[in-house]
Amino acid sequence: MNTAHRRAAAALGIVAVALGSVTPQVAIGQAPSAPPIEPGDPWLAYTWYPEKLYLVRPDGTDRHVVELNVPGEPFAVSWSPDGERLAFMIRDAADPSGSIWTANTDGSDLARLYGSDQCSDGAAWPVWAPDGERLALVCYANDGTETTEATEWWANVSVLDTETMTRTDVARLTWPEYTDNPPSWSPDGTMLTFEIITWDPTDSFVTESTIATVPAAGGDVSRLTDPALFGGHPDWSPDGSLIAFNTYDTGNIHGIEEPSNVYTIAPDGSDLRQLSTASTDGRMRIGQPFWSSDGSRIWVSIGRDWEKDSTGQFKNTLGWVDAATGEFHEIGTEGKRFRERPTVRGGG
Repeated sequence: MNTAHRRAAAALGIVAVALGSVTPQVAIGQAPSAPPIEPGDPWLAYTWYPEKLYLVRPDGTDRHVVELNVPGEPFAVSWSPDGERLAFMIRDAADPSGSIWTANTDGSDLARLYGSDQCSDGAAWPVWAPDGERLALVCYANDGTETTEATEWWANVSVLDTETMTRTDVARLTWPEYTDNPPSWSPDGTMLTFEIITWDPTDSFVTESTIATVPAAGGDVSRLTDPALFGGHPDWSPDGSLIAFNTYDTGNIHGIEEPSNVYTIAPDGSDLRQLSTASTDGRMRIGQPFWSSDGSRIWVSIGRDWEKDSTGQFKNTLGWVDAATGEFHEIGTEGKRFRERPTVRGGG
């Protein structure tokens, strides 16, 4: 069953961020890279083929690899609330389903934070709370043991206390329901939004998906959107008034004719609005939204499943949507799930 999680991982992801008073389980050494990342400098972080972690300026310049002195494939990257560290997932021989690591923005001070010793099918999609003391993540697990095969699989949307390393599962999705993108914090740190996707019985394609919220302390899950809209990849606005999401997620749905655009909705499920209109069919799809720190634009990935990029993958490039008008702009840097370095907003 967990092929869906691994499929999404292979397609690359974003995950959350690091720093805080965390005692790492493993420290690895240093692997600095250039150019230097100065305090307050604007950057976007992302992962892309061939399984590297990248930084690029918002205008598409100074793209470079963050060198990591560790075997395995990094993906699902995000920033610490102060913008000084990165968090990401690595698949390697020790954690083939994924573990969460953190590093400085130059790749130094690399450390393993959380993995399959806590989540049997891997830990993924971490995002720091605005207070920097908690981490949202998805903990994948099953009921199998060393002597029995698994019969049930689930994805826990969880909150990790980075002081005590205590994890609280606030929502459990049992197969065929799943979540395959990062959760997002409300600016006040009291709520999380996340997607709920449903796979078909053969584990071959997504049949529906919806946007949901849950209190960060645990409680009732509220489903905000019609599953037939195929909402996914939600991100909370910096002022807390809206949640942005895409339709027909470019990470889990490929080779379709339906357009994928950015929508917004109020956290109580009202005021649903289609923001971008530039995607009119499956040949150009806009997805994986992430608000800028000032709330003026929404960073997106532009997917073209009918084209291949320089690495031979489905073509995905950097762009943004004007948060007020829905006007679409493409920058063109190859990659996916771009995350802006925090300035006024907390978490990544």
